[in-house]
Amino acid sequence: MFYEQQLQKIKDLIAQEKFEEAYDLIAEELSMPYIPADFEKELLELMDQLPQAVVNGKEISDQEIEEYLKGDVEHQVIAITNLFKKNIRNYLPLCQEYLLGEGDSSCKCLLIYVLMAQEVSSEISCLKDGVQYDFIPNQILAPEVSDGYIKGLEIIEQHFAKNPSLINLAEQLLAQDCLNYLPLTYEEDEAETLAGGIIQEIEKMMNEVIIEKEAQA
Repeated sequence: MFYEQQLQKIKDLIAQEKFEEAYDLIAEELSMPYIPADFEKELLELMDQLPQAVVNGKEISDQEIEEYLKGDVEHQVIAITNLFKKNIRNYLPLCQEYLLGEGDSSCKCLLIYVLMAQEVSSEISCLKDGVQYDFIPNQILAPEVSDGYIKGLEIIEQHFAKNPSLINLAEQLLAQDCLNYLPLTYEEDEAETLAGGIIQEIEKMMNEVIIEKEAQA
């Protein structure tokens, strides 16, 4: 599928030592408004494999990071990607200010994921949808191993058992929903509602495609 193909393309570029092209492709994918959590994790891991000289050449300054966090979604993603490559513990006051500010909600979740990946043990606060959450990043379960995700995926796989091509799409939407729920995680008893919403969304999309094809016939 698409995400697997993109990961393989990046791996091939790295194997061919086309590191700048690999970096640009990783940065492009990370700037997309919606990407699955597991895909995002692999992108960040591949970024970490690039030679430091290439990464350093693409880095922005600390002042630019601060400015980019106040910019549009694309600039916020660039800033957070740069923070991932640094020891984020040196930037906790900036992260805290951003998470309590008016940044994009999905970008805040991406930063929380980075804080989790670097196993930050300090208490952090985040403002989302008018609600303040206080949490310790290294104590949060990764979205893809949460009880809600695991049970939700099971429900989705059962529902689309006769149409496996839709399972990958549903899994991507599930991963994105779980990522965007950070710093909270879905519990098992929430999985049915979570999966049900995704199933309805996909079936609506499929119905729209059918109606469009019938109109064109």
